[in-house]
Amino acid sequence: MRSTFDRVSVYLVANREQARSFIGFKHINGPAKWDAYAKARFAATWYKEQRPKGDLKDIANAIGDKHDTIKRMVSAVYVLEQAEREGLFRIEDRYSTKFNFSHLYVALSRSQYMDYLGLGAGWARHDPEPNQVPRKKLEELRKVLVWIHGSKEDDVQPVVQSQNPDIKRLGEVLVHAEGRHILETKGDLDAAYERIEPVDKQFTASLIRARDNIRDAFGSLRAYDGRDQSLLDIAEDVKETAAAIYEHMAKKRRSMDTAE
Repeated sequence: MRSTFDRVSVYLVANREQARSFIGFKHINGPAKWDAYAKARFAATWYKEQRPKGDLKDIANAIGDKHDTIKRMVSAVYVLEQAEREGLFRIEDRYSTKFNFSHLYVALSRSQYMDYLGLGAGWARHDPEPNQVPRKKLEELRKVLVWIHGSKEDDVQPVVQSQNPDIKRLGEVLVHAEGRHILETKGDLDAAYERIEPVDKQFTASLIRARDNIRDAFGSLRAYDGRDQSLLDIAEDVKETAAAIYEHMAKKRRSMDTAE
């Protein structure tokens, strides 16, 4: 085995810049992969040092990634750096030990977040620039970062628990005045989203949840020993409510069939 170390391959380059393609490919698509934030910082540093003649397409090709993905990542790094310079947010202050960087760059590619932060529709088409968020929107930027990543210092948990569907739901709340007010005052994404979700979707989701919960209760029915009258009363209430819902829906259905 030791003989295998007698000869090793060496790639000789004049400087770090010449080594970037090899380093980036190894850590992004090779055996020692970086996480999304490390990849983004690497691409952002490379891009900055090549400005103004730098081209993200060349960087994306060199490190074996898609141009659009690298552009979104570098743009998100710039936004984070702006927030840190303005004293709005520090990555070290995030609530979770893991930094879910993808939450941010996915969010910033959605139109609702662009509108809320004053980025404009052209933001996603142009190459990244520093200080993209207007000064009048810096408070909104702070809120978005805390809603996505939380704050350990202020003991605030993020409202985004998973990228799908919470990034989409948060974006829809941001452009709805009433939902946004609920989010700002209560810090509850579920409550805010319920206020903006169409009534028909709320009804469908509630009905499906009720069915699933009843099935779960039925599966555990052997746990009821007959001693607790209050549980029997609850079951009776469920039965009556379910019957009322069914009768109302059946009546609506019969009226539609008659009309047709």
